[in-house]
Amino acid sequence: RMGTLVDLTPRWRVHVYAKGLRYFSGQLETPFTVGLQQRVTLGQNLALRIDLSRNRQLHWQYNSGTASMLFYF
Repeated sequence: RMGTLVDLTPRWRVHVYAKGLRYFSGQLETPFTVGLQQRVTLGQNLALRIDLSRNRQLHWQYNSGTASMLFYF
């Protein structure tokens, strides 16, 4: 897994990554994912997290996404 984590502003953090897996013998497929994770701080105890990714596995390609509200206590 390789990526970079950048604080664009004091409240906005971005993580861009790519990961893959190569088998030495047997299975010929190479699973691969590229993604973007973002977290925006909305308050002292509140943040919004958004995860987007593009996946390839077993000759299938699909997108996934998640939005989460994070409450800290």
